[in-house]
Amino acid sequence: MYTGELQKIDEENFDFDSLVKFLCSAAFTESKYTDINRILLKQALQYSGNVTVLMDGFDEISPTHAGKAAVILSELMKAKVKRVRFTSRPVEKERLEKELSVIAFGMRRLSPESQVEILRNLCDFKESKDKIG
Repeated sequence: MYTGELQKIDEENFDFDSLVKFLCSAAFTESKYTDINRILLKQALQYSGNVTVLMDGFDEISPTHAGKAAVILSELMKAKVKRVRFTSRPVEKERLEKELSVIAFGMRRLSPESQVEILRNLCDFKESKDKIG
């Protein structure tokens, strides 16, 4: 879906401003609010830390864009992002854990009801922890 945007990325010169531009192109459709959305996102990533980034289909990234995905994730980790969540098939579990130093959760063996309950509990726990600390 974002192949065109990925093709525009110059891995050697990818920086924070490039990250903001990429995220805006992925998250916001063109509108009269595009500029203000970009400014607000940039401010949130630089100062607030109250940003969650969801990336769906990590395992579907073309090998030709793997390096570009890595620079995007690297810049995300440098920014004040509270949470980054990926969805992926199990085939990418080892790569995600090794290369990105993340913990992978498997949800395959749980019933759909249990999956929803665990996700709600994780979100509730994190929110209550954030309010306390």
